[in-house]
Amino acid sequence: MLKILAALFLFMPFQFAMAEYRVFELVIGNPQTKEQRIVRSTLDPFQYPGYYAVKNNESVLYQSTWMCWGDTSQLQPLCENPNPSSKSLDSK
Repeated sequence: MLKILAALFLFMPFQFAMAEYRVFELVIGNPQTKEQRIVRSTLDPFQYPGYYAVKNNESVLYQSTWMCWGDTSQLQPLCENPNPSSKSLDSK
């Protein structure tokens, strides 16, 4: 009984643990056509092309980043930028 209580006591803090993650706002652009799109992801500009299709003539550039607290499992949406006044192509 004492071992069970000790195990519960040791593992209980993990139920209340908080996680944090970084959101990257990436600009994917084609210099030939001048087309751009903005993507928000937890992947940085170097990781993004390894997971998602990016054409050979497109570049992936970092535009903004911020920290978020919480859980992203079960397809939870990414948190919003806490500083929306930062430079963004959306505001142009």
